[in-house]
Amino acid sequence: MNNKDQTTRAIEITKRWTEVILRIGMYIALTLTLAAFIIFIATGKGYNDGRSITPSQLPQALAGFDPFAIASLAILILFISSFLPVLITTISAIITRDNKLIAITASILFFLSILLVFVFVRF
Repeated sequence: MNNKDQTTRAIEITKRWTEVILRIGMYIALTLTLAAFIIFIATGKGYNDGRSITPSQLPQALAGFDPFAIASLAILILFISSFLPVLITTISAIITRDNKLIAITASILFFLSILLVFVFVRF
């Protein structure tokens, strides 16, 4: 298989996985958001003192069906589901040795990684 065929195949695989990851992430986040809204309306309880839920508090808050913790998890899933396709595209570019795509996706991956760290630090 020549380099052009390998690149075309890698692009098709990347497109397929990107679509699957984004769709699954969206459905999970939407379901969690609706569940959080329903729990909030039904119980009126929530984490509403103006502070963020830290990662160490998230499992306990989720176990207590805290609607704000569930919504926070939905946002986190949306962020990670947008991070994974960029990672897959970067790996695909490295495999096909497409230097321009490597530079573009690696820089996007770098900035998304920094944002992910800030989300976990603030979260």
